[in-house]
Amino acid sequence: MPARTAVVWREQGGTRIVRGRGYPEGDHAEWGSITKAATARAVAGCVAEGLLAEDDAVGDLLDVPLPGVRVHDLLRHTAGLPSLHRPARPWRDPTRGVDDLDLRRLAGLQEPTEVGRYRYSNLGYAFVGEILDRCCPNGWWGAVQDHVATPYGLSSLTLAPGDERILLRGVGPGQRRPWRLAATRYRSAGGLWSGLEDLALLGERAGVEGVPWALGSGWQTLGDGSALVTGRTRDTDACVLVHRATGDAVAVHSLVQRPGHAARVARMATTVTAAG
Repeated sequence: MPARTAVVWREQGGTRIVRGRGYPEGDHAEWGSITKAATARAVAGCVAEGLLAEDDAVGDLLDVPLPGVRVHDLLRHTAGLPSLHRPARPWRDPTRGVDDLDLRRLAGLQEPTEVGRYRYSNLGYAFVGEILDRCCPNGWWGAVQDHVATPYGLSSLTLAPGDERILLRGVGPGQRRPWRLAATRYRSAGGLWSGLEDLALLGERAGVEGVPWALGSGWQTLGDGSALVTGRTRDTDACVLVHRATGDAVAVHSLVQRPGHAARVARMATTVTAAG
C-alpha cells in the first residue's frame, strides 16, 4: 500500500477499505474536481424537472457577457473559459479574491476563445453552480442533495466537514489547511467532501446508471470501456473508477503524491480484482 493512500472497493453492494498512513477511520476526504460529476448530475436532475435546458444561453440565465455559450458548453468544458479566473495563480489558493468579483466582471476578465473547443475550466463550473442557484428552488447545494446525496445514499456528503477533515500533517511549520473552495463560487467545481466509503458509492451508483450524464463533465472513458473521474487540490489526489467488466467501483484518495497517482492505483486495483 503506497504511503498516505486509501483505497475503497464497492463490490456487489459490499465495501472493502484499506487505509494507509494519514487516513484514520471516520474522517472526511476532499473530492476536488470529482465534485463536477455531482454538479453535472444535479444539472441533469434539474433539466428533467424542466427547471432549465442544456441548450439555454448562459448569458440569458446569468446576464453575463458570454455570447454563444450554452449550459452544455460549461458542462463539457467547451465554453472557451480558462481553468481559473484571472488573475488567479495555480500555485496559491485559486479562490483568493473571487468573492470580491461579481459575475459580469468575472466573465469580462477572461480572454475570449472559440466556443466549442475543449478547454478544461473550473471557472465554467463556478458558473454552472450559479445557474443552479438561480434556477433551482434550493440552489446548487440543494440540487446536489436532491439528485445525488439522497438518491445515492451519500449520507456523509458535506461542504463543512470541520474537524473530521483529512489534512496533511507533519509537513512544514504549523498545520496545513486546504484551499477555501467550499466557501466560494468554486464550490460547484471542487468543494465537496465525504467519507471514503461514500466516494466509492458515488462510482457504484454512477455505474448503475451507466454514467450517461457524466461523460464530458470530468468522467473519462478508458480503453476497456471503464469510466474514470479524478480530482486534485493543494495536497490531495483522488479518483473514482467504475470497472466495465465487473461493475465494481474503486475510489482512491492520496496525500502529497504525484499527479495521476490515485488513478494509477485505481487501475491496478481493478485489474487485480477482475483477475480474481
